Amino acid sequence: MEQSNKLIAKNSIILFVRFFVTSIFGLISMRLVIQSLGTSDYGLYTVIGGIVLMLVFLNNVMMASTYRFIAFELGAKNLEGVNKVFNISLLIHLCIGLFIFILAESFGVYYVMRQLVLEPEKINDALFILRLSAYATIANVVSVPYQGLLVAKENFSTTAKIEVLRSFLGLIVALIIFYYGGNKLRLYAILISFIN
Repeated sequence: MEQSNKLIAKNSIILFVRFFVTSIFGLISMRLVIQSLGTSDYGLYTVIGGIVLMLVFLNNVMMASTYRFIAFELGAKNLEGVNKVFNISLLIHLCIGLFIFILAESFGVYYVMRQLVLEPEKINDALFILRLSAYATIANVVSVPYQGLLVAKENFSTTAKIEVLRSFLGLIVALIIFYYGGNKLRLYAILISFIN
């Protein structure tokens, strides 16, 4: 009982530190990004990237279900069951990733070309952002079984390190585009997709 209390306290501290650090990095990064891109380009990135990234809510639901099934098999000390749940979950997430790709390339392109009111010179940037956001979302969806396995094993220090690293890299990206002289919107989309 004492061991589990220590684990709960340790995980709580890790999650609190992660939340604090990622919040600070996020606030600084957003200020630099908005200042660098301007409201028009940042708005374009948010609208286009938001279309695809709105599917990320699915990640949390799928990670929770993956975690639950893996945790059940771990509790039963059934490693073969853990492997089976992980493999099935990975297959499901690969299919979801394929569906997101098809949706982005059909409906997403149609939406950008026909529904969004954009200046003609921004259409290519919008399609570029759409495709990069779709690839980043697919990478996030496919990584859900791995995240679920980490959570099921209560390895919060690893997940916290990943989130802090992602936030730190976001701050580095914000600094890079702040000092970059070319097409900041495309560079931002490339670097954020690479981080994801």
